[in-house]
Amino acid sequence: MTKKDFICLGQYLRNTVNSCEPFTERQLAHLADFCHEQNHRFDRERWLGYIKGINGPSGGQRGKR
Repeated sequence: MTKKDFICLGQYLRNTVNSCEPFTERQLAHLADFCHEQNHRFDRERWLGYIKGINGPSGGQRGKR
């Protein structure tokens, strides 16, 4: 998987929070483990932060440049 794929998956998960049962922290951590297995350069903390709305898709803080 590529960075673009991980961003798309993260965006999908962010959008589902308001439309269905949110994923648990454990489920998201398990999915992050899978993503890391697919690409060893995958940054799980950055990705989980994106899903939680803490940072933007490239890892920077939202709203700041």
